[in-house]
Amino acid sequence: MKQTVVLLLLALLAATASSQVTPQSCLSVVDYRIAATLNPSEQTVQGKMTLRWIHTGSQPVSELYFHAYPNAFKNASSHFFRDEARWQPDGKALIDILPAEELGYMEIHSCILRRHGSSESTDLLPSLDYRAPGVEPDGDQTVFVLELPQPVSPGATIDVNMDFTTKLPKSILRSGYHNRTFFVSQWYPKIGFLEADAWHCRPYHRDGEFFGNFGSFTVELIVPDDLTVAATGVLVDSVSSDGITRYTYQQDCVHDFAWTAGADYQVMRRQFTFNELPSVELILLVQSANRSLADRIFQATENALKYYGLWTVPYPYPTLTIVDAPWRSQIGGMEYPTLFTIEVTENNIGTLDLESLIVHECGHQFWYGMVANDEGRFPWLDEGLNSYSESRVMNAAYGPRTWRHTVLKKSGFGISFDLADVRFAPRLQQWQSFLPANGRDIIDQPADRFIDHSSYMKNSYSKAALVFWTLEGVIGEEIFTEIIKTFSQRYQFAHPKPKDIFDIVREKSPIELDHFLEQAFRSGARCDYAVAEVTSRTPLGEKGFYGSGKDRILKTEKTADESFINRVVLQRKGELTLPVDIEISLENGEILRQTWDGKELWHRIEWSSSVAIQKVEIDPERKIMLDANLSNNARYRKSDSSAALKWSGLWMGWLQHLFEVMAFFS
Repeated sequence: MKQTVVLLLLALLAATASSQVTPQSCLSVVDYRIAATLNPSEQTVQGKMTLRWIHTGSQPVSELYFHAYPNAFKNASSHFFRDEARWQPDGKALIDILPAEELGYMEIHSCILRRHGSSESTDLLPSLDYRAPGVEPDGDQTVFVLELPQPVSPGATIDVNMDFTTKLPKSILRSGYHNRTFFVSQWYPKIGFLEADAWHCRPYHRDGEFFGNFGSFTVELIVPDDLTVAATGVLVDSVSSDGITRYTYQQDCVHDFAWTAGADYQVMRRQFTFNELPSVELILLVQSANRSLADRIFQATENALKYYGLWTVPYPYPTLTIVDAPWRSQIGGMEYPTLFTIEVTENNIGTLDLESLIVHECGHQFWYGMVANDEGRFPWLDEGLNSYSESRVMNAAYGPRTWRHTVLKKSGFGISFDLADVRFAPRLQQWQSFLPANGRDIIDQPADRFIDHSSYMKNSYSKAALVFWTLEGVIGEEIFTEIIKTFSQRYQFAHPKPKDIFDIVREKSPIELDHFLEQAFRSGARCDYAVAEVTSRTPLGEKGFYGSGKDRILKTEKTADESFINRVVLQRKGELTLPVDIEISLENGEILRQTWDGKELWHRIEWSSSVAIQKVEIDPERKIMLDANLSNNARYRKSDSSAALKWSGLWMGWLQHLFEVMAFFS
């Protein structure tokens, strides 16, 4: 009876999957069918894969390129380890620290080509060569090429059968094993992306993530039955015998497949429903120690599905799995189709940083999962849009946040204190993050071209998000929301490029923004608008010699006049130009507002009035989130020390507490 109920439930889920997303929902280029056996003691996955690939180009192809991502962890010749070593002091590179037996690799044992509908087969393994398109071999083995005996014609379909072994590394950046938890991502031979008759198959670099064709995955996972399993897609079958369970997962219209098996997972479920949005089954694999956090995790996920679904396109899959990765496993904080990982830490458990992480990773189901740009070539297009969307969701769902600062940070240790009087919108955290990297790099470049990892993160994530916040500020929330919705609808299950979103900005924006987009994304231009001068002086009156000849008279007193000559001088101290709002507060409480196009190096406003100026503020609503120096955005005509006295008193109190803590540990 129990088995009948389970089978009925699996059939219902499979039916739900087909009713929401079908192979016809997207341009399905690939169909992967994989049987994978996990050997926990050897930390290996034995795989048998059949890939059906449709040639969508216009010219015959004589080579097939594949990713072999696990070879990023194979040896010191990989781009991954070489990139990582460049940013470390001598002797501190990751490859120097890791024991050799904790590394990983992928080995291809067989590779057979069959033309679809034909019984003839060809062994391609002898032709396998490790090199990326257009690049000479350089020791990295994360991309390999197969030479075809005959070119594949446009529109033709081929089947490639491969047997392979993936040796999982001890958890390194997104993948591997940690005690009795196995997270298996980027683990199978993944065919490259053919576009405009050119192969895009980027080696696995330290920065930049993944890219692939949409299609279908049917994956059988053969795992010891003492491990709990979750994966991309819908569980359509589960059979146990002799201590082994075979799980079969299926999903259409995705471009990758990841899975996990762990001994300490507890499974919890909840149904997401909201008005007109599709219902989604949420599946949480939570660490036993974090079970009490389940409601927080579910709520943050539901907030993400709700707001992203309303602002972009609804989440179309029947399930979404959240994996709570073990602490310090380096597995948490990553996205895969219909599945994402988080990690509860001592730094995020007591703050909304945990919710922010969940919203961000869930948000990638939209920016990356469905709107699937090339994360290697254009990392900002999903990371920047997603960081903007994340902070927008956090503001809508949770409101302003308390500012938390951590001191004495080292190797996971740190002392955090909250400044309860300081509340800020989530986007201000992104502003604070990007400041050290301002002008250090450009945003629109491949992930491996940044000067270092910090610059990649601050430009692709924080600064790109601030560009989108600035666009929203300049053209208005309603229009920018329309731009985002149009972009997501037009490129759902597609692979957009920067030009595509720029074109939509041109369609929808009421003002011309081409120059701004070029400056913001493709130059190191800085943005800094300042109030340079604020004066209110009495008129000069009439003093001196007036007239000529016999009509000349000498006036020695100023003419009494109670009016003022008000003068404001604004400066553009950076290279980036945008229209900016100016707010002028008069001493009688009246507010004057103007807009300056921001193009000249300076702009002067001068007029006569019976009331003097009290204060001038440029960009008072903080529309221009790229402004690198907010301290010069406002100026009082007369200095006011009350605020300084208040904050200096607070800072002295905080500083005293800090010294007390340091004395305790000294």
